[in-house]
Amino acid sequence: LAASGRGADFDLGVKIVHTPENDRCEDATPILTSAPIAGDTTWAHDDSAYPLGQSCTGYLLGGHDVFYAVDLLAGQTITIRVAPAPDYDVAVYVRPACDADAACLAGRDAALKGGEEVLPFTAPEDGTYYIVVDGAVGGGAFEISVE
Repeated sequence: LAASGRGADFDLGVKIVHTPENDRCEDATPILTSAPIAGDTTWAHDDSAYPLGQSCTGYLLGGHDVFYAVDLLAGQTITIRVAPAPDYDVAVYVRPACDADAACLAGRDAALKGGEEVLPFTAPEDGTYYIVVDGAVGGGAFEISVE
């Protein structure tokens, strides 16, 4: 019809999406239980990245990321598990602060798409630590648990 110059009716679908509430480090979701928490980085921004020489996963991570916070005592060890959707290649790492220059303390990006990442972490001192769920590109759904 467009080539004929005649008008036509059509439907236009619009989906309004929102960034996750924990899209920024300052808005990190507190982890208060060891039960799995559903998360999704699909509509998040890329707020956390390190140059390859400073990355603690061994890879550049330019994907969308979300943040979680956990309070730990010095010497306390936790195990972080991130189980992604089958089409999501997820990575996980820990930062000591939200500052842009905060070091990456520990990270894991060993599994491929759909593979669970498991990261043990021991707190060097008392404080709040920020767990970042990230990836090489894009985003996706996942479940995170901290034991």
